[in-house]
Amino acid sequence: MAAGNPTTQETLTAKYNSAGQRSSTTSPARDIGSQIVNLKLFEGYDGDGQQVAETRETTVGSTTTQSTTYKIRSSVVGGQIVAELTSTGARQTGYVYANGRLIARQQFGSVTWVHFSPTNLSERWTNTSGQFAGASEYDPAL
Repeated sequence: MAAGNPTTQETLTAKYNSAGQRSSTTSPARDIGSQIVNLKLFEGYDGDGQQVAETRETTVGSTTTQSTTYKIRSSVVGGQIVAELTSTGARQTGYVYANGRLIARQQFGSVTWVHFSPTNLSERWTNTSGQFAGASEYDPAL
């Protein structure tokens, strides 16, 4: 345990910085087809402790690729992430908030609307045509 945080959780291994923030996560090697795949995630923080960067490292066989996403926050919406940029500065994802709550996500040229359940334990996503586009369920014990 690092500052009370689990460093291994079933199949993932996490490392934490001195402030108790997760700085990297590694998943064990997986056999996918005839290839062995390794995944790593590195997280960077600013002086206020807000996550500002995320680098994904994927190794398939002997080839490793990295992609970094920068998170742009706005004090107007309470420090929420309003955009994610690629390492070249291109906008990857935009976020829209109302009353401090995420209501829409724009990614790859399309908008996805976010709908929360009254209990806030699940969310559903719809596209601009109102068709189901995904869902998440949250564990109330966490």
